[in-house]
Amino acid sequence: MAVELTSSGSRSSRVWFAVAGWLVAFFTTISAGAQESASAISPQRAAYQEAERALRDHLKQMWSDMILFHTADPDDLQRQVEMRGKWRDSSFASRTLRRKVVEAAAEAFRASPQDNMDLIPVLLQSIEQDYEADAYDGLGERVELLIDQPGVNVVKLHEIAGISFYVMAQYDRAKPHLTKVAEADKLDQRGRAALGTLTEQAERWEEEQAIRAAEAMADNLPRVQLKTTRGDVVLELFEDQAPQTVGNFISLVEQGFYTDIPFYMVISGVMAITGDPTGEGSGNAGYRIRDENLREDARHSFRGSIGMAKLVESMGDSEQAPQRVVPESAGSQFFLTYQPLPGIDDHHTIFGRVIEGWEAIESLTRINPRKKDGDRNVTPDRLLEATVIRKRDHAYVPEIAGGSVRAK
Repeated sequence: MAVELTSSGSRSSRVWFAVAGWLVAFFTTISAGAQESASAISPQRAAYQEAERALRDHLKQMWSDMILFHTADPDDLQRQVEMRGKWRDSSFASRTLRRKVVEAAAEAFRASPQDNMDLIPVLLQSIEQDYEADAYDGLGERVELLIDQPGVNVVKLHEIAGISFYVMAQYDRAKPHLTKVAEADKLDQRGRAALGTLTEQAERWEEEQAIRAAEAMADNLPRVQLKTTRGDVVLELFEDQAPQTVGNFISLVEQGFYTDIPFYMVISGVMAITGDPTGEGSGNAGYRIRDENLREDARHSFRGSIGMAKLVESMGDSEQAPQRVVPESAGSQFFLTYQPLPGIDDHHTIFGRVIEGWEAIESLTRINPRKKDGDRNVTPDRLLEATVIRKRDHAYVPEIAGGSVRAK
């Protein structure tokens, strides 16, 4: 759902670009009526204009490629594959170019707000898009550039800044923003959860940083590369705190289990789930593994954490009946978190984190099969293959808790 960042509810213009089942959006906003002489342009403004020009040129080339794709001989399969690959690479490049435009706009506005007021719509639009896409790097700082400007939705900007800093583990910066929203009685469930767990998360993050520093010194944790339709991702696995879970994951990877499997559920602000070969949410590896989330040294969730998905069953016959997570029901499905989810740690084993390629996870197509009408027309992104790129010198064999299990 889109957010309103101007007090009047007005919207910046958008440029949508789509082809052959992929939906890739790239947004630019034209600074209306800007009349500048070369001598009046600051270095920061010149950098912004150059970045915008590069993005526009790239989009024009993508448009030409799209025409070639649609006019190519449908029986020339090799040409079709080549064009799809070229489009994928161009899409990745577009994300990088768009990021440069946003960063340059922020730098120009930071250097001289009064000379770059026409960049406010550009920055507001980027804030809206990045917040909806769980792209939090630098987002809170960008919001703070605009929060005192006239005509903006101050409460909404405080909310975005608060959530962004919370996700990025900058808890001291998140608190004043979330408090402002609470004082205006506009805090939603997500905001209330963040504000209510700030102290706990700050303590957990301090512990996590110490653990990660020790892991970096040892530099011997297993790593797995995921090839996805959005790019490559590298995972580092917490074998010391979740040896059975890591053993199971590496075993499945080496068997080729994670080949051409959909990210069947991707929910903004929550997580992306894959590992079900059926793509329906009920598939698994044919067995269950032991839980490790109750260990004394169990890891906690942060942005980019990896955890084992488990089955949920109803405690009654009605739709309103409470639900519970089924113990020891994990098998092959796993999730990647878009933000810290403190409550999830009590029920799911956190067994790793993303260390490279986070942009690919950010850009996964959002899809929620639990929606009342479903996302039937949405084509999910896919986990194409997984490869172990480093492991310790021993066999990885999981302890099996039982055969396949299904929720009631």
